[in-house]
Amino acid sequence: MKKWKKRIILTLLIAFALNFSNAATITTQAASKNVTAQYKKPVSKMLKKFDLYFGYSFGEGMKFKYDIYTRTTMVYYKNLSSIYGKSLDYAKNKCAADMKLYFGNKKVKLKKFSGYTWKQPSDLIVNKDNEICYVGGDWGTGLPTGKIVKILKNGKKYSVSYDMNMKDTLTNTYYRYMGRLKITLKKAKNKNGFVITDIKRVRTENVNI
Repeated sequence: MKKWKKRIILTLLIAFALNFSNAATITTQAASKNVTAQYKKPVSKMLKKFDLYFGYSFGEGMKFKYDIYTRTTMVYYKNLSSIYGKSLDYAKNKCAADMKLYFGNKKVKLKKFSGYTWKQPSDLIVNKDNEICYVGGDWGTGLPTGKIVKILKNGKKYSVSYDMNMKDTLTNTYYRYMGRLKITLKKAKNKNGFVITDIKRVRTENVNI
């Protein structure tokens, strides 16, 4: 009788464990909703403005860290032609609207000039004697081009898998895979519909750029 009771209890415990595991799996799946079709067009339009900047994330030996320097240089790179060589105050005022649009605040910060070298994208635009200095080069005819792979909605956050490839602008063909970023967004009342809250590099081919 005791053995029979033990078997019953063991069976019930196993059944409970399996049901709990299945429920957890279903809950996780329900929490992540694929909304690629719904948001691909507006999100792509927003992110593609940073494709050239993102390209530097995948160079051989390059690092990537999302912080205030990254947010600042992303927007400053986008506006580089109008702020290069100008004062820090001029650049801050000129780019304030874009900082607010893409990141939800106007805070900016640049690293100090330490020579014409860089180890990550946020090193590309620096403060040299209180003026905007760009220490990078020109992409030429081979341009980094981003493509949305998937957009998942997790609660109030949206996770975007964003692949980068090199594109030959003369032949209009892709010739090199560079890597992938995972970009986190949240809804906002602006013309993009979102602001960026985080960016992680999840894969890199360490290409020679």
